[in-house]
Amino acid sequence: MISCGHIAEMNTSAIYICGAQEPGYARGMGLKTRATIEEALEDAKRKYVGENPNILALPLTFKKSAVHLMMKDEVYNG
Repeated sequence: MISCGHIAEMNTSAIYICGAQEPGYARGMGLKTRATIEEALEDAKRKYVGENPNILALPLTFKKSAVHLMMKDEVYNG
């Protein structure tokens, strides 16, 4: 969870972890936990993004190889 979590945290309104076996760890890092993706989407729509959110879903992120979320400056212009 902490491999690229800070990068995502700097560039998002919220990070949701769905279906965590031990959600206390994710909450301790400031992440939002929900049982399902549907619950997370509804919560995010109400609190952060409205009806048309931009979503990055990484379903096997912490079960497979590492994910890197860095983008080059010339690609992302804030």
